[in-house]
Amino acid sequence: MRWPLCCLGRACVLLVVFLFVTPVSSAHAQQGPDLSAIAAGMKARMKLPVAIDSDTRLDDIRALSKHELAYFMTVVTHTKASLNRALFARKMERSLKAGACQNPNYLKFFNAGVTLVFVYVTNDSAEVARVRLAPNLCKP
Repeated sequence: MRWPLCCLGRACVLLVVFLFVTPVSSAHAQQGPDLSAIAAGMKARMKLPVAIDSDTRLDDIRALSKHELAYFMTVVTHTKASLNRALFARKMERSLKAGACQNPNYLKFFNAGVTLVFVYVTNDSAEVARVRLAPNLCKP
């Protein structure tokens, strides 16, 4: 079985491009950034849905709460039946967390107290992974 995201590298790189659009400073940490406005700004700069790679499509970006910004992705090459949900979720979590603390765009969100959430569904709309990157992920 071929894994979506070609072992995740290209998807993570492309997603980084999407995260740079709205500055988030630590000054926002006390009152919190307006995540709905940030999501709207990001969506205004790109036409969604957008292919991240041959296996993955970014469908939406939206605030889940005052402190959570979510990216909704579809694994277009798999159905629920064709994907090992537990293995996929572990690999996605490991990959996203591995690069998070080196990503200056993620760090801006973390410093502002924002949790980034990555939600993956198959092409038959079954959720197969939900990865949360909490603001304390990169703190010693």
